[in-house]
Amino acid sequence: MSSLDGDWGELHLVRSAESGLVAVVAIDDPRRGPARGGTRLRRYRSLGEAVEDAARLARAMSLKFAVHDLPFGGGKGVILHDEAAAADRELLAARVRDYGAFLDRLGGAFGTGPDYGFGAEEVALLARSSRHVVHGPVLADATRATALGVRIALEEALARACGGDGLSGRCIAVQGVGAVGAELARQLVAQGARVLLADIEADRVESLLAELGDAAGAVDPGEVLSADVDALAPCAVGEVLTDAVIDRLRCKVVAGAANNQLAGDPLAQAERLAARGVLFVPDFVASGGAAVVLVGCSAEGDPLPLDEAEARLRATVREVLRRAEGSTPTEAAFSLARERTAAHRARPAGPLPRAGGEDRGLGRGVPRVL
Repeated sequence: MSSLDGDWGELHLVRSAESGLVAVVAIDDPRRGPARGGTRLRRYRSLGEAVEDAARLARAMSLKFAVHDLPFGGGKGVILHDEAAAADRELLAARVRDYGAFLDRLGGAFGTGPDYGFGAEEVALLARSSRHVVHGPVLADATRATALGVRIALEEALARACGGDGLSGRCIAVQGVGAVGAELARQLVAQGARVLLADIEADRVESLLAELGDAAGAVDPGEVLSADVDALAPCAVGEVLTDAVIDRLRCKVVAGAANNQLAGDPLAQAERLAARGVLFVPDFVASGGAAVVLVGCSAEGDPLPLDEAEARLRATVREVLRRAEGSTPTEAAFSLARERTAAHRARPAGPLPRAGGEDRGLGRGVPRVL
């Protein structure tokens, strides 16, 4: 993903012979301040694939912080998962502790939190060996805030693309109903929308259907991207919008929480979406809620109240859509991110919201860095 000028700032390969940890920490553009971003736990075909994933995601975080005018640079951690750790929770805990010890060595240059495969339980383990992690009750705020940002993006984009106000009567397909996707579906239904739910884990869909009642329906995961709906909200994995998928879209708006939704050149694919009559809100704009609430916290580390976050998120989405007249929201968002980065002075590392009170024993010691 292109966006801000310059190459990735730092790339750390972290190994621990004792636990078998292999992890990558990518720190992107440092001009806005110390790096923040989630940590993923997933299986990769190769170390090279993990490095590429971390670097792309870190760049996406730089864009997110810049466009939402937050004083941080982008970062991302990935821990390479395998069969051994999947079968042995104690082994996984040891790897997480070693990863945390490395984060403390960075001294605040990278602060992290949950991401794909790395949920509240893993974050709680990490918080025992590093103070540079968001954890505890504030994670619920992060989920609600991310969904809030996507809901705002859908609302503003639908108003522009289809006319009218609000979400009442709209039909929106949500691809992926994990924590964020499920919360988004709840918020959409609360605003009067009907939702179509899709997930490769059928039990998630069934549970949410029972909760939401007549306002929700199900769609096959293989067909959700071409569903005949007002809007599509990708909230699962990234790179789902290939050229072939774009050509099959039957919605007016795409805005979701998944990172890096465009599978090719972002500017070219944004033009392709526009040519198909689809208004695409870039993911780094739509999914900025958690960043605004948690990373945009007070000097004491208190999360930003959701009502204040909503005003900031809506202002940013409206500014991007306003600038997109004659171009695309993607091009407008890139331009806004560059402007805000150029105008910003980096600040020292600040606190991350945390529950507090835990013992931060460093466990197995500090992993080595290659």
